[in-house]
Amino acid sequence: MKLYQEWAWLWSEVTPPETYRDEADDLFEIITESIGRPPINILELGAGGGYLLHDLQRNHPEVEVLLVDSSPEMLVEAQRRNPNAKTVLGDMATIALNQQFDVVLLHDAVMYLSDRDEVEKVLEVMKRHCSSEGIVVIIPDCCRETFEERILTAQCHTERASIHLTEWHWDPNEEQDVVSVEFSVLLRENVHQKVQSHHETHSMLVLSLGDWMSLFMKNHWMQDFPSMPWMHGGELFLLRPMPSLC
Repeated sequence: MKLYQEWAWLWSEVTPPETYRDEADDLFEIITESIGRPPINILELGAGGGYLLHDLQRNHPEVEVLLVDSSPEMLVEAQRRNPNAKTVLGDMATIALNQQFDVVLLHDAVMYLSDRDEVEKVLEVMKRHCSSEGIVVIIPDCCRETFEERILTAQCHTERASIHLTEWHWDPNEEQDVVSVEFSVLLRENVHQKVQSHHETHSMLVLSLGDWMSLFMKNHWMQDFPSMPWMHGGELFLLRPMPSLC
């Protein structure tokens, strides 16, 4: 996918600092309330350019952050935006780190999991990396019940380039667990003064709330519920491993 490889730098251009400020502030409050103290460290799987945790660290630089992504080019952007964070190249469904965290976070990258089997693999990875007092946070863009066809646009004019980005989210088959997102980009890099265009289709996983609950129960997770509502789109699942019966 060119948008996560050769053109990965575009995301940093269209995502200025503080884009996720309010979401990061609310997330930090939910995390702190859930574990009873501010987190010491956070692992984000599928972190992309690290934009959410950059905005979280703005007010909480003491929190250690480790960002994992499968795209080397996106990790370059993550390191630029988060110079104090650690970055690791790896697949979120298989990665094994010799460390546990207060918070294991999977934001909108959850939509790129291929199917329910891969979700289960990621839940197992998250369990291995969650400390005994820690929590897991999963934030999909939507569930099957809340999916709506939509078009999102972004544009910017920076020293490097002028960019017009369009996302068209649509559902080619309601009987399946995936939807399509059509990305179209018009790009004029200022050094070239030439407009380039690019289009690519991404398949994204959309499960029902019932599907999510079944997967959590099957994989021995229990859901917690924050006292404050999530106002930033999508669903927020706050999870703890079920206590052992033995």
